[in-house]
Amino acid sequence: MKKLLLSFSFAALTLAGTAQTSLYQNVKKLISEIHPEISTENKLIAFNVWSIEDPDSREANKSFEKAYTVYEHARLKGGSKGIIVIAVNKNNLTSEAVITFAKDGIIRMIPVKWTELEGIGQGLNNCVFDSSGNEVYKNLSAQNVFSSINHLITR
Repeated sequence: MKKLLLSFSFAALTLAGTAQTSLYQNVKKLISEIHPEISTENKLIAFNVWSIEDPDSREANKSFEKAYTVYEHARLKGGSKGIIVIAVNKNNLTSEAVITFAKDGIIRMIPVKWTELEGIGQGLNNCVFDSSGNEVYKNLSAQNVFSSINHLITR
C-alpha cells in the first residue's frame, strides 16, 4: 500500500513539474521564434496576460515594463544576465490592442497573441521563471511586480 501511495505521489509531482516546464519551454521557444537575436540563457523570463478591458492587467503591463527596462541586464537570483518580459494579449493583438499597448507606454515588452502561447491556464495572470524553468513568482498584483523583481537583485 505504501509503495502504491509513494508511486502515485511521485507520478503526480512529475506531471506537475512537467506542466510548469512545458509552459516555460513554450515561452522560451516563442521568444526565440519572434526575436532570434534575444538570448534567453541565464535570464529570468516573465509574461503577463492582459486584455483591453482589464485595467488591472494593463497596470501589470506597466509594472512589468518598468521592471524590464530597469533590470533587463541586471544580475538577478535565478537569472544572472537579466530579465525578458512578454505581454500575452487575450485580444490576439487586434489593432485596438496594439494602439492600447502603445498608449499605455509599453515599449520594451514583447507583444504576443494569446493563441501563440500554449499551456496558459485561465487562472494564470502572470508568471516569472528563473533560468532553469522554475517558477519564481505567479499571479503578482500590479503593485507588487516591480518590488518582487527588485528583491531578486544580487550584490
